[in-house]
Amino acid sequence: DEKGREVSQLKEAYKKGHPMAACNLSAAYGEGIGVKRNAETGFDWARKASAMHFYGGYQNMCYCLSNGDGTPKDSNAAKVWRTKAQQELTKHEREVEKWWEKASRS
Repeated sequence: DEKGREVSQLKEAYKKGHPMAACNLSAAYGEGIGVKRNAETGFDWARKASAMHFYGGYQNMCYCLSNGDGTPKDSNAAKVWRTKAQQELTKHEREVEKWWEKASRS
């Protein structure tokens, strides 16, 4: 089945070091997309994505902890992950702005 192949491809991409793959696996397991829903496994994948310093993993950690999805609800820990996600996204946005500025001078 197509969704099962996509999940297998995401797992292979994760093994090659792609953090977005772990983030997408978190969502897949958390929501039951292409796999049987398993909130705990979704949380584990969010943890793997965040360990790779990927802001989407931070966002998923915040979601899981805010809602008690796959882990006990912990609003204080969720705030920490939300802050990390915001900081990482801001850092990324600054990098994109620098790239655009450089490109516009060319």
